[in-house]
Formats: sequence, C-alpha cells, structure tokens
Amino acid sequence: MRKRKKMNKRADLAVTLLVLMTLVLTGASLFIFNSNTGKVKIEITDARFLDEIYLVENEINFYIQDMIENSIEKDITEEKFIQKFQIELEKHKDKKGKYIIEELSQVKEKINENRLDVVIENNEVLINNLNIRIIRKFEDKLDVTYVSNKQFKEKIV
Repeated sequence: MRKRKKMNKRADLAVTLLVLMTLVLTGASLFIFNSNTGKVKIEITDARFLDEIYLVENEINFYIQDMIENSIEKDITEEKFIQKFQIELEKHKDKKGKYIIEELSQVKEKINENRLDVVIENNEVLINNLNIRIIRKFEDKLDVTYVSNKQFKEKIV
C-alpha cells in the first residue's frame, strides 16, 4: 500500500504542473488577444476598388500634365504660368460649370489659396507636392479615400 501512495504523489505533481501550465498559457493567450484587438487593420485588395481609384488618378494626372504643357511659353514667370494654368483649368468644365473630373476643383482651391507650389528653373516648370484627395463610395457601403501626391515636371521648349 505504501508504493501506491508514492505513485500518487508523482501523478499529483504531474497533474498539478499540467494544470498550472494550462492556466498560464490560457492567461497569456487572453492577455495577448485583449491587448491586440484595437490594432487589427483590414487591407482591401479587391481589384474593382483599386482599379477605379487608379483610373481616376491617371485621368487627373493626364489632364494636369496637358494643362501644364498648354500653359508653358518661352520666358514665362511663375505668376504668368499660374494665370495661364488657371485659364487652362477653366477649359475643363462642362456646360453646367462643373469640372469634368470633380477632383480638379481641388487644384482650383489650391490656386485660390496660393498653395500651388510652382517653381521655374533650368528651363523646367515644376509643380511640387500636388495633393489630390480621391473619394469613392461603392455599393458595398465602403468608402475609399486615396490621396495622390505627385510632382509634375515639364521642359520649357
């Protein structure tokens, strides 16, 4: 009968260690789970969202580059360039007075607020850090906001 008690002591120690390690592991898991719940982010890689945003960005870049090319003339100053650029920008409105791409209105706002960073040097016109916010709403009750930050450059010929 004494042998049986020794075997039970060994089994009791193993069971006790198993229970303690299970409790420690469960507690650590709960702590990690609770501390990371606020840090979860969803990354959307659905092509239909990205394609539409990139399409609009490319369209905006095309029109702005076209306006820059049409605003350049030999020996132009920054002030004169901005005036001509503004005239070109107005040509991109429809009959109702809205821009053909609604985000072009942000360029107009930047001109009006004197926040269009134009530099003319080395026979080049640079428009630096032109930030344009593109916002699209999709049927899935999903709003996508994309900020395009681009530098435009064109040689003066």
